[in-house]
Amino acid sequence: MDLNQFSKEAVEKRRSMASDPHRPQYHFQSPSNWVNDAHPIYWNGEYHMFYLYNPYGVTHGIVHWAHAVSDDLVHWRDLPIAMSPDTVYDNEGVRSGNVFIDDDGIPTAIYTGTGLATGPGSRRGKRQAIRQYGLMAKSTDGMLTWKKHPKPIMSEPPYPGTRAHWDAQIWKDDDTWYQLVGGSYRGNGAALLHSSQNLEDWKYVGRIFTGKNGDYGDHWELPYLLPFGSKHVMIIGIGPVPYFVGTYDAATHTFTPEHEGIIDHGIEFYAPNPHMTDDKGENGSERRLMVGWICEPNDSPAPSNGWNGMFSIPRIVTLLPDNTLGFEPVPELQALRKNHREFHNVSISETPNAELNNVCGDSLEIKARFEIPRDAGIKIGFSLRKSVNGREETRIIYDTTTEGLIFDPLDSSLLAGHERMLQYASLPLQENRLLDLHIFLDHSVVEIYANKTVCLTGRTYPSLRDSLKVEVFSNCKGVTLQEMDVWDLSSIW
Repeated sequence: MDLNQFSKEAVEKRRSMASDPHRPQYHFQSPSNWVNDAHPIYWNGEYHMFYLYNPYGVTHGIVHWAHAVSDDLVHWRDLPIAMSPDTVYDNEGVRSGNVFIDDDGIPTAIYTGTGLATGPGSRRGKRQAIRQYGLMAKSTDGMLTWKKHPKPIMSEPPYPGTRAHWDAQIWKDDDTWYQLVGGSYRGNGAALLHSSQNLEDWKYVGRIFTGKNGDYGDHWELPYLLPFGSKHVMIIGIGPVPYFVGTYDAATHTFTPEHEGIIDHGIEFYAPNPHMTDDKGENGSERRLMVGWICEPNDSPAPSNGWNGMFSIPRIVTLLPDNTLGFEPVPELQALRKNHREFHNVSISETPNAELNNVCGDSLEIKARFEIPRDAGIKIGFSLRKSVNGREETRIIYDTTTEGLIFDPLDSSLLAGHERMLQYASLPLQENRLLDLHIFLDHSVVEIYANKTVCLTGRTYPSLRDSLKVEVFSNCKGVTLQEMDVWDLSSIW
């Protein structure tokens, strides 16, 4: 394996696409082609990003595990493909899973394989049905190459009448390993728990959590159960991605929800992976980090340019005192900042304020704090990627009547065909009536953090070269922009 040659080829692919006006420059994505479902891990002082990747085209296809590594969680180096579909159990796709460290300190992956079914009833020369398998692989060379276990560690759903979508989360309590996978039960989604003493032989423990009345669909993917002090958080990888804060009883292996919320209110945000932790928190404490897949909407122009999808900015996830989740971008991204502009105590009304005229760009970080009156009917926010003539703009709106945050891409592009719709997140303000918006604009992707409790990810594909203006607006007088900081952000490549 010639790592230098591989790196040169990856760099050249990225360079050839750098002029694409819709291709993000500081969100992680593959050099080209299709990506989905990230599987990150922090190990020996480095961040490893494994993800599903089709090396042959811009559609899902038969996915492989691609691999990149970072020292700082910001800048990444492409590494050769980690796992390819080369066994009867995964020849139709090396799919989602996670990497962890086993009892001997060896990096281990448990993942879903899709392969051609074998066994009674198979007929030579006929295409067989596709089946899913729970598979395992280990690496002894720093996770560059992986040796696959010779047979599935799980190959059948735990009981008749269910589908199992393995997508395993792995953890260890005392001397027992646990594996949580998604599935279904009697028309509802379910999170299914299994246990093992040796990682090879697994037995079904039970349904740790099951939906009711078809809420959140009839089949769950990518479930995660995360400890936060005395509470646990269950995340289900369906869209929009729900989370549940509650109590996990380790004796009965049941999860009882007490509060529920949404991880990200954007329709292009999916499959969040909160498996990774590091020791970069305050005073060396543990941080829980989450990365989600940002997909392309229907008829996006991106696939015709040779790429499809990317991953969100890594987010720090915390449990707040009111049993809701808090979200913040990792501070490491501040290394990309340049050309700082700041504003204080600016009055905002129907007419764009002249003080803000020099704010423009397609690769920006914006932090803003508004003081919002209590009156109903007030709408304030940002126009991003606005053209000089106003024919294109993407709007972020806070509406005091609905107490909600709105992402409005309806006038974002003159291009025909690609999917555009309003996206909404409930956001009641506290007594101080302050609204904090932290916005990351990266060409065609917009990530919004509001009051550190609400995330909304959207997409925008302007067609005009001058669609670069940023404006702050209000439909009435009496709104104050207390402070705003704006930075251009450099490419991570």
